[in-house]
Amino acid sequence: MKITGSIRKDTLVLYFNGELDHHAADATRESIDNMIQRYRFSKVIFNLAELSFIDSSGIGVFYGRRKIIKLDGGRCAIVGIHQGIARFIHVSGLDKMFEIYSDEDEAISAWEEL
Repeated sequence: MKITGSIRKDTLVLYFNGELDHHAADATRESIDNMIQRYRFSKVIFNLAELSFIDSSGIGVFYGRRKIIKLDGGRCAIVGIHQGIARFIHVSGLDKMFEIYSDEDEAISAWEEL
């Protein structure tokens, strides 16, 4: 699992490449938390376009990060859900817990309109 980040306006965008399973969950969680805390972002977009696999441990990573972001009054979204992971995202309920957009531009535009 490789995670990279970029900053777009006042939003942290995190890109996931590879498999987010029980082997990668702890390191992924720690990496995300470090980025959010270091830069104090209240808006975070999780881009899953290059995520090839996710299991329940990976879902837990996203639920936990959402809770932290929301407790601080922030917003978080998931973008780039492709057919390979869409069913698992739906069955896990992530699509009900997160704001879902097709891409980063759509999420950022929606947040600017508020």
